Amino acid sequence: MSTSAVLDPPDTNADTEEPVQAAAVVSVLDRYRRYRQTYQRLYGPTRYDRRTRALTIRAHRVYAVMMPPLLEEATHTALRNRRLPIYTVGGNLIRWVFLTACPTPVDDLDRLEIEILKVPVTAVGAGVELALPTPGDPWREWMYGLPDTDELPRFAEVVEAAAASRSRRG
Repeated sequence: MSTSAVLDPPDTNADTEEPVQAAAVVSVLDRYRRYRQTYQRLYGPTRYDRRTRALTIRAHRVYAVMMPPLLEEATHTALRNRRLPIYTVGGNLIRWVFLTACPTPVDDLDRLEIEILKVPVTAVGAGVELALPTPGDPWREWMYGLPDTDELPRFAEVVEAAAASRSRRG
């Protein structure tokens, strides 16, 4: 794996700037290693995708629910503002991504699919490659810092909270 694809440090000829840039590169590399190790420990095999410039995982042990602006804050409030593994995806329209546990056999998947259709959310799971926040790429950022536990909210809980939030907003 080439680390230059992750970092793309700016070119410089100034002798005084090189030590500062070298320290910044080392800092990003250290964070990158820590993120990758954490993702592997919490979520399973992790790889770097050059196209998205992000560390990715396959959604097997982890699902995700993506939400548009306004709905995500109401959903988080409905989930009692817990420090959940949530990250933002930037661009013109910021989205929040809630990592969740996989649906369980006791979840009513037919009902959850209907709830998802009523609410402007996207559910990601069952083998889809999921791009996670990666040092050196500001496109995705953790809301509460790098997760340190494998505790995830239930998929049904997040979908139901989003649906309830949407109905309260009208």
